Amino acid sequence: MELGGYGGSILRVNLTTGEIKKEPISVEFAKNFLGGPAGALRLAYDLIPPGMDPYDEKAPIIYGVGACVGAFLPSGRTTACVYKMPMYGTIGWAHVGDDLGSNIKWAGYDFIVITGKSDKPVYLSVYNDDVEICDGSEVWGKDIYEATDIIWARHDNPSVHCIGPAGERMVRTTVGLVNKLSTLGKGGLPAVMGSKNLKAVAVKGTRGIRVADPERLKKVVDPMVECIKKDPNYEKIVGLGTMAGWDGWFIRQGASHHNWRTVLPRDKARKNFGVDIYESNIKGERIACAGCPVACKDRVRIRSGEFAGLETYGSSFYGRLSNFAARSDVGTFNRMVKCLDYCNRMGVCVHEITALIDWAVDLYKHGIIDKKDTGGLELDWGFETTIKLLEQVANREGLGAILGEGYLRAIKKIGRGCEKLAIHVKGGTPLYDARVNRLQVTEFSEVINPRHGHPRTTVPTTYMSRDLPLSAFIKAAERMALSESDIKRVFSSTGFNVGRLTKWAVEREIYNDSMGAQCIRLRVGLDFDTYEMAEIYSAVTGLETTAQDLLDAGARGQVLYKVINLREGFTRKDDKFPDRWFEPLISETGEEVYLADYFKNPLSREDCEKILDDYYDELDWDIKLGIPTKRRIIEVGLGDIAEDLDKSGYLKAG
Repeated sequence: MELGGYGGSILRVNLTTGEIKKEPISVEFAKNFLGGPAGALRLAYDLIPPGMDPYDEKAPIIYGVGACVGAFLPSGRTTACVYKMPMYGTIGWAHVGDDLGSNIKWAGYDFIVITGKSDKPVYLSVYNDDVEICDGSEVWGKDIYEATDIIWARHDNPSVHCIGPAGERMVRTTVGLVNKLSTLGKGGLPAVMGSKNLKAVAVKGTRGIRVADPERLKKVVDPMVECIKKDPNYEKIVGLGTMAGWDGWFIRQGASHHNWRTVLPRDKARKNFGVDIYESNIKGERIACAGCPVACKDRVRIRSGEFAGLETYGSSFYGRLSNFAARSDVGTFNRMVKCLDYCNRMGVCVHEITALIDWAVDLYKHGIIDKKDTGGLELDWGFETTIKLLEQVANREGLGAILGEGYLRAIKKIGRGCEKLAIHVKGGTPLYDARVNRLQVTEFSEVINPRHGHPRTTVPTTYMSRDLPLSAFIKAAERMALSESDIKRVFSSTGFNVGRLTKWAVEREIYNDSMGAQCIRLRVGLDFDTYEMAEIYSAVTGLETTAQDLLDAGARGQVLYKVINLREGFTRKDDKFPDRWFEPLISETGEEVYLADYFKNPLSREDCEKILDDYYDELDWDIKLGIPTKRRIIEVGLGDIAEDLDKSGYLKAG
């Protein structure tokens, strides 16, 4: 059977031998894993044996394209990359929008698997069936912007996933960029690529894809596009991108400051980082991912003042602002853009490194490290410390070389009780402070995510703590295809159980990502329900699929995601709530803000452990160990994996 939507093949490239081969994907594989992260994780299970060093030349990098990517759905462009993450030691996926996935699909592939190590710098060029391991000597050592420009010129503007000099030096707190704009590779993918002497992957596809039933697809998609355009936030987000949420996030919610102890003062935020400054002195062009009706990415330019004339790019611009304004306290928008530009060019992960710098300053303030450790540099929150340490990180020099290894290795290197001030989950800094946002689905997911503390799992009704009635959550659960009995377990007359609800939200994230649709529904209120997603998948592929089939695929993906990390030693013992969350956050008025649930009921550590119990109970996994049972692994359709894990003794872990 010829499937619609799919490229139909897996491209395998061995950088050691130069071997390039193509193999078909089966209908069974497509139905079971859809595509994207779930399919890539299934390939990774066979390619990453337990304990493999992420820098082993056999360690794979697996690009997995969502099943419906390339069909120009609104919000349909997500591509995953699965690898063993050198910063955390876990196996997981990073994701990206832009046009990388579309080009991979249009070239005829659903997955690209790269193994081996070149003996000299190279980059991979894919143009339909023309696949070449190219000499990378001209681009090696160049920053991401420079290298991407060279590859664009050489190969007629392909989609380019490129790493910077920090990745070449195998710095772990790194990230790559697609087309100089969209981030891909959190947790050290550039370091893995650097270990293989692989500077970039450039892909251009011209074949397009076949949609099995275009008219059926149109009937679902057209109302969605109208829904987007009628949303009251549409014009605002088209005009401002993610800065459209500035008032709600920075002012109403607040941003954690000074190593998660205080909130950045609102007056300071308004004065130095307000939307008025962005519009008058920073805002440039809005950039959209392929097929997206909402252009939320930024090309920015400093018009006047310090660093005037500097142009750079921002993906999720508000998030970068939050990192540099609240964590690093750089002081001005201009300085924030300067830091962002440096990180983009060098390929340093803004999210992780600003948290690590924040921690280093706190260590210095507490006397745990001193000028002997900093090379004579006096650490303080601000631009001077931030830019100096960023340069050290990118060049693997001084204290920056230690910070660039991430929390887990830095803690071992520094010692002296420094771990008491380190706020991380599995080695990754959380994206949100649960005291600011309250412990809801996204914040709880930071704890249970198998890879690290930066998920994007959510239920749209809970995003950024909007105060909504309980009925809104129940309606959202119904649209997620929860049964009546499921809803009774998740909800009570007064609220919802965040642990039980998170189970469903994680599985929703997995099947949405595996289809390639996971972005603007949160930006402009577009909420694809599970029934609509099943109709889209059926129309695109020709495989008749129900909402229950997608729920099953999500459950299968979640089990797979957990067990591949179980083999690396990760169980419930690693699902740790940061200690700082159980301390008061001090607001700018001196008020103490404590951890609470969505409905503002205070939460103790014991309460949170009970939520964790409920999460694993809802999954029907072993509650004590936090892992799937053999019975459950078989039930979701992974019988071969169940036998392998049982035979190897992993299901008795603990």
